[in-house]
Amino acid sequence: MVAAVTRTAFVQETQGEAIKQWCESPANLGTRFLEVQDLMFRAEQDVPALMAFPNQLWPQIASTNPIERLNREIKRRSRVVDIFPNDASGIRPVGALMGEQTDEW
Repeated sequence: MVAAVTRTAFVQETQGEAIKQWCESPANLGTRFLEVQDLMFRAEQDVPALMAFPNQLWPQIASTNPIERLNREIKRRSRVVDIFPNDASGIRPVGALMGEQTDEW
């Protein structure tokens, strides 16, 4: 029930409509989910922030897949080197990967 109520905010067309729907959603949960209602009130500005971006970017922003892929690639390349002599030698390949990631996005 909670998932169905919260999803209604994310199907709105504009950020204003999403915020309005997000604010109305806790009332639809009744007294059974008081902790969820409190959490929704505290997250009122954070959750619909996604809609400030163009629609084409929403799937990329909402998904953690690119971050997980980047972390796997950092781990894979770090294993090749095994031991870094200092911090700078570890930061250099990670920085290069971050630059590549920005180009792909």
